[in-house]
Amino acid sequence: MLFVLQLAFGIFGSNPISELLRGLIAYLPNIFVAILILVIAAAIARAVTNLLSSLLGAVQGGQLLARGAGIAILVFAAFAALDQLQIAPRIVTGLWYALLAAVVGPVIVAVGGGGIRPMQRYWERATSRAEERGPQLRQQVQQPAQASRPSTYDTTVPAPEGATAVSESVDTGRRSRFRRDR
Repeated sequence: MLFVLQLAFGIFGSNPISELLRGLIAYLPNIFVAILILVIAAAIARAVTNLLSSLLGAVQGGQLLARGAGIAILVFAAFAALDQLQIAPRIVTGLWYALLAAVVGPVIVAVGGGGIRPMQRYWERATSRAEERGPQLRQQVQQPAQASRPSTYDTTVPAPEGATAVSESVDTGRRSRFRRDR
């Protein structure tokens, strides 16, 4: 429709409406790319949130970390889309730097300033808990894997007329034979 309007107004020669339509048509790919950035980032944010939710579900605050990661991806995508649309690039760049400074600055000050010893204690406590829970988590992961794998295969050999049928059961390397009557 925009192309047809541009052609129709182009008949009258160079005019402001033709220039406006030409600029709008030239801007359409930027809108398409910005929408594509947001859609792909939303899918990635959703996948990361689901993955981290399942990985950190048992950890206290794990759901909050998972949601925070998804939101961080969406914020980054919003800044990328605004940059693609060339909407107030100086303001967007300034906001991006301010956001990074607001997030990273307090962490640097807290950890580097007076929080070195408390952070060491938190880290030691977290690693000791992880070492204690490691065998439990490993066992939980192995149980569903063993349950989904068939452990017994039954083979029945047909017996000739008047004979007794033999059934063989193989249980992951162990063989046991038993007889049953027809």
